[in-house]
Amino acid sequence: MATRSQLVDELLKLPAADRADAARTLLESLDDHEEPADVERAWHDEIASRVDEIERGAVTLEDGPAAVERLRERARARLQRRRARPPRGTGSIPPRSPSSTQRGSGTTSNCRA
Repeated sequence: MATRSQLVDELLKLPAADRADAARTLLESLDDHEEPADVERAWHDEIASRVDEIERGAVTLEDGPAAVERLRERARARLQRRRARPPRGTGSIPPRSPSSTQRGSGTTSNCRA
């Protein structure tokens, strides 16, 4: 039996139309598997639930272009807020002064002579 590499080499020698047909056949073979019954059932239940929400008026439908524009506007607003913030590390808390971070600078000592 030919190796994968040998098969690919042979396929690449075919005319473009034949290569396209072979590629299509290979791709279709990946879709031939059947979904397990529990996955099919879960999708059916999800679809039924969404249809029910629409019919009850529990959700508001929005057309695609309007939804995309709304999301873009939210992204623009978020970007503007981020640009308005001071860079990290430049907040209002002042750095510690050197004297407040030095240890052992007092006049008493716990050392015994």
